[in-house]
Amino acid sequence: MSQAEPILSAHVMVAGAGPAGLAAALAAARNGANTLLVDSHNEVGGTVTHAGICSVCGLFAPDRPYPEYVAGPEAIKWAKSLGGHVVRMGRLFVLTLNPGAFTATARGFLDDCPNLTICLGCRLKSGMRLRVRVLVDCTGCAALAHLLGRSVRQTEPACPALGFRISGVDLKRLAPGCLNILRHLEKEAPGCLFRLYPDFSNPGGEIPGFLNLPPVIRPADQRSLYEKALRELERILTLLRAYQLGFRMVNLAWVAEEIGFRSGETIVGEDTLDIDLALNETSDQEQAHSWWPVEHWTGTTGPCFTYPGPAGYLITDGCLMSPGEPPLFAAGMSLSATSKGQASSRVIAACLDTGFRAGTLAAEAASGGQTYDIYLQD
Repeated sequence: MSQAEPILSAHVMVAGAGPAGLAAALAAARNGANTLLVDSHNEVGGTVTHAGICSVCGLFAPDRPYPEYVAGPEAIKWAKSLGGHVVRMGRLFVLTLNPGAFTATARGFLDDCPNLTICLGCRLKSGMRLRVRVLVDCTGCAALAHLLGRSVRQTEPACPALGFRISGVDLKRLAPGCLNILRHLEKEAPGCLFRLYPDFSNPGGEIPGFLNLPPVIRPADQRSLYEKALRELERILTLLRAYQLGFRMVNLAWVAEEIGFRSGETIVGEDTLDIDLALNETSDQEQAHSWWPVEHWTGTTGPCFTYPGPAGYLITDGCLMSPGEPPLFAAGMSLSATSKGQASSRVIAACLDTGFRAGTLAAEAASGGQTYDIYLQD
């Protein structure tokens, strides 16, 4: 006789423990809801932890002479706890990030939060039984919405990302030729985006960076894609050693344990984040925004960017709500968006802010709400 699947029970269940899911679970629990956070990995942090994301994007206004916070209070709270240093990247500022620091910060917030249970190593699948009032999908690919039979939207092919850290770089020799090196690499590695975040105040330290491969549809065999990214990374480091004195002794000090994807499926919500419309929208309500530019990947030329206006892109509450019962909210890369909308709202700051908003709305919906017995199905 087969053993019955356990029942996952809570007032609010949040699926996915990346930035969006962490913020959603914390918000729901702090607002009094008995909250359960589940994730298939054995550690919290999602793509940040497991794919080695090394920068927090979307915190600061673009086109300013100095870093100026424009993200919501939840993202700013996390940023001030993470450490790191601010780096200028063309028209943008980003905060460098050590994935270990993100995990430690998350653990600190979770440990101090009442009403919250965490279930790691728990992969939601067909046949599982839930007893909940409200659900929040922060899986990054609307996986929970799939299992509930809700409508989902396929966005454009994903951009695989791999985080790493390098050592042995002579920063004193970097500045004059850095742009020329990157231009050369664009020719040698077409379609790839290779970016480093050096801290010139710490010349002997390791330098974080990431590599994006050209967009691909999410593969069944992610291990082969990971190995392809490793080969591409080693090839780029070989080019750097050959073409720039500052990189002659460069070594790969650390690389993430898996490859991350920068897009996926989304819920079909009551509203949809459409950048062409959201650019001109404003609201006095406590709704989320994103200030990160939209990345367009065209062929093998790499990304180009469309920048928001001074008010950013408005992400209405309807973008976080899936019609139907039980109540289902979504945040981060799972929220209802076009491909362009997802390209802006996927960054860490927007994930934290949309997660916080979705968790707050979920707690409100769970207060005195109906309890549902649900069987997940493919």
